[in-house]
Amino acid sequence: MICVKPSSTLGMEDDFPFMINNVCYESVLQRILCQRAVLAEDQHTFAAIRRTTSVTRMRELAKRTPLDTELQWEQLAYSSCLEAVRSKYSGACQHELMVDGEFVYIDTDLYWGCGISAAAAKIGIPFRGKNMYGQILSRVRSEIQDRRKVCGVQTE
Repeated sequence: MICVKPSSTLGMEDDFPFMINNVCYESVLQRILCQRAVLAEDQHTFAAIRRTTSVTRMRELAKRTPLDTELQWEQLAYSSCLEAVRSKYSGACQHELMVDGEFVYIDTDLYWGCGISAAAAKIGIPFRGKNMYGQILSRVRSEIQDRRKVCGVQTE
């Protein structure tokens, strides 16, 4: 099991720039929150989120996004995150994903994370969350490994 915390190298909050459709994002979390603003057609919040690298500030700004898009957002959140992780790990940092084991996102968020804190995980409290971010990391790792096999590149 590979425990990933929000600000660790593989975490959603990790400050490692990547591009999608000629737009540079500083973190996976920033991309996800920007996509929520796009869904709500909130250009002001989108721009404000893009201008900051502070996770706390990004989350505050995202709270401005109208909740009438909640059902649509639940359908698009996974694909938005998957696209961000694919973009982030499409280049030189692919090696970060090339470790054996199941990715577990240690976050109290019940959708993206395992639903418990790092302290609770250390003492063996069972996970309550869906661990969707951990599943996305595993999926992208598998895609990279499959491409390497097709190209004849040895995986580490």
